[in-house]
This record gives sequence, structure tokens and C-alpha cells, in this order.
Amino acid sequence: MKEITRRSTKIIAPIIVGGGVIGMVVDIGSHILSGSTDHLLMNIAGWLVFIVFIAIIWHTTILHIESSD
Repeated sequence: MKEITRRSTKIIAPIIVGGGVIGMVVDIGSHILSGSTDHLLMNIAGWLVFIVFIAIIWHTTILHIESSD
């Protein structure tokens, strides 16, 4: 069971982070193209916080699985 959880975590988390990066690029690109760059830094910060949050969850899940051996 631990191996299944480890494998699925190592597969799913990068997909979510990759989706977040793609979403960030598309969202920021659309803001730049539309000319509304008033809150661009806050938008970038929000996306980066999302990516860091997913990475922390991923890392702690892997550590928890590894420590239960």
C-alpha cells in the first residue's frame, strides 16, 4: 500500500504543479495582453504561493511515507 501511495504521489503532484505553472503562464499572459497589469505582481505571487503549497504537501507526503517504513 505504501508503494502505491508513493508512486501515485510522485505522479499526481508534478501534474498538479505543471498545471499550476501552465495556468500561471496563461493567466499572466492574458493580463499582459489585455493591458491590465495593475495587480500583476499580486497575481504572480498568488500563483507562486499555490505552487509552493502543492510542493510542500508533496514533500511532506513523501517524507511521511518514507518515515513509516
